[in-house]
Amino acid sequence: MSAIRLILLLLCVPAMASAAYDAAPWPTPKLVQFADIIVVGVATTERNKTVIHISEVLKGNPLKRIVLSRVNVGIYDEVAIKPGNRGVFLLRKDGLDYAPFALGSYKTVDHLKAVREAIEMVADPGRFLDVSQFPESSDFIYVLAEQFTGWNVTSKEIPSLEWMGPPFYEVAPWKERGVVTLQCAADPQNGFKVRVIAAKPQGALSTCLTHYLLIGYKSPYARRVLKPRFSVTLDARLPERVGTATAKEAMWYLRNRLTSTDSQIVKDALQALARMRDLEAVPQALLLLKHPDEQVRVQAIQFLGWSRDVRAVDPLGVLLKSMAPRYPKAHAISDAAARALGKIGHKKSLPILERASSYGVQRAIEAIGSLGDTSSFETMLTALTENPSTCAPIDFALYWLVRRSNQQTESWMVESSTTQAIQIARIPKWRDWWDAHKQDFKVVESQENVINESIQGN
Repeated sequence: MSAIRLILLLLCVPAMASAAYDAAPWPTPKLVQFADIIVVGVATTERNKTVIHISEVLKGNPLKRIVLSRVNVGIYDEVAIKPGNRGVFLLRKDGLDYAPFALGSYKTVDHLKAVREAIEMVADPGRFLDVSQFPESSDFIYVLAEQFTGWNVTSKEIPSLEWMGPPFYEVAPWKERGVVTLQCAADPQNGFKVRVIAAKPQGALSTCLTHYLLIGYKSPYARRVLKPRFSVTLDARLPERVGTATAKEAMWYLRNRLTSTDSQIVKDALQALARMRDLEAVPQALLLLKHPDEQVRVQAIQFLGWSRDVRAVDPLGVLLKSMAPRYPKAHAISDAAARALGKIGHKKSLPILERASSYGVQRAIEAIGSLGDTSSFETMLTALTENPSTCAPIDFALYWLVRRSNQQTESWMVESSTTQAIQIARIPKWRDWWDAHKQDFKVVESQENVINESIQGN
């Protein structure tokens, strides 16, 4: 069990970028978005090379033929284009030639209309907002999410910098939509540390970016590429308009999809609204906590957690309180609710999270590790002692409470390989340690600060 997702802010050079798109089949608009050229034609073999003879160019430079540098994609090296294929080819630049980049890089002629429509959607989503002419679709919801995300990380000194960390809407404050610049200095002679010299303006957004930049700098690849001094700029502003569509119209369209009878549409709309950081959708997301589809309920809970909106604290608390006693049955709801409450971080949630931990709800235990206060230690240790088989993972929360306290951790508190048997065997040690330290014990730091200090200290 990990305290947080230590996903990195990495650097990506252009040669590596195309490999990142070798993935499972994508929705057509995503293929259109990432393709450098889209053509209609037929694939043949000439001198052991696959060549596409073009009858029409839908996107990109006007060409008559394309020689492919390769025809395989993905980690399993699957063949995406074969001689004799006739239809639409969506390709990316690969050196001097072109190549497929996903399993959907070739589509039969039957898909030509859908590809044309996707090209139009990506260029200008405006007219597709009219549901009387265009039925609601996951493809169009994807386009709106992509076009109106408004999150861009750049560096003057390192043009190839890309955000490869956790999705920003999961970790960044939704209310802040400004521009933040970090001035950084690398120190390869001192354990490859990086210091943030200045953050303008200072605030929750710069704190979030700093946290993940420090984590990312632990990557050996980042250390090789970063300059001794460099800046990182985050533009978190939401685009006001794309083509003829405005951000307000896009969010209005997506909120209306939350009442769809199609559960997939509802889930996609929630995800898109999260990417757009739409706090006005919180009341509708709260209503979805009673949706008949469990997956929709989980998606709504995640949305509320990412939003960090205090309006969700009481409803999520009621939900967790009712579901935790059934754990691990219906674990998806219990874990999602506990994680969401942990993200919101309101102290009002502590008693409910502590109670849920006593039923073994793993995400509640994680939340106590990051959110718990001084009194949480005794509560958690008692639950662990009274029901060791169910509550063995509480060992993890105790460790993090000590890490965040004015006391020092001891080597036995955490091991590289921890089993339930080891956790249960440590209970007497925890009790002895607590009896010796409880008079002076006090939680004094946030988990994020502890992690940042650890990164900078190593």
